[in-house]
Amino acid sequence: MRLASLMSSALLMFVLTGCTRQEARETGRETREATRDAGKDMREAGRELRDDSSGAAYKAGKAAHKLADETKDAARVVGRELKEAGQNMKEGWNDAKGEKR
Repeated sequence: MRLASLMSSALLMFVLTGCTRQEARETGRETREATRDAGKDMREAGRELRDDSSGAAYKAGKAAHKLADETKDAARVVGRELKEAGQNMKEGWNDAKGEKR
């Protein structure tokens, strides 16, 4: 959009002022330089946006991995405690069954 408006304004300038060839070349060069600068600015803005989003995604991934590890460790501890409780229950059951006889 910017490029089109820039080109149309340059063309309008040529038509209205009746430029000489030298002026036309200078205006064309200035237009190319302005277009080149605008392209550089847009690429730089894109790089910054990509770097910012990559950094945020990296941090989110790292936090998710840490949370998954903590959850896995907690599940392992709970599983071990449930196994011990089950063994104690079985021992109690067997003791009660032996006392009954």
